[in-house]
Amino acid sequence: MTAPLSLDLPIRYLDEVRALLRRHVPGHEVLAYGSRVKGEAHEASDLDLVVRDPLDPQRPCPAIPALRRAFIDSNLPISVDVQDWARLPEAFRQEIERACVVIQNGEVRPDPSPAAPAAPARVRGSYR
Repeated sequence: MTAPLSLDLPIRYLDEVRALLRRHVPGHEVLAYGSRVKGEAHEASDLDLVVRDPLDPQRPCPAIPALRRAFIDSNLPISVDVQDWARLPEAFRQEIERACVVIQNGEVRPDPSPAAPAAPARVRGSYR
């Protein structure tokens, strides 16, 4: 039996990572993978993340460039490499799924139903 995977990252850094994810990719699932999940990390290892849309994993995430910039501008003492699930080859996706940790759950939002057309306003009064 293998031990469950965990993320080798101090909690104070994980909290900052999650805050940036909530700000830039709310509703998206974010997975950590690579050396910090496999137990092969050293102090200066980067953090590998992949972002995917829970409703349509094939849909690219337009917020990735802003998220990458936010990580560069952050106070984190490590680099964070962010990938877009929709743009990865299938073989790499399978490799990630073999050893990953979910650090942000995707929120499956129901499709907003089209609003019913508003009834025309009725004006009461006299028209002279």
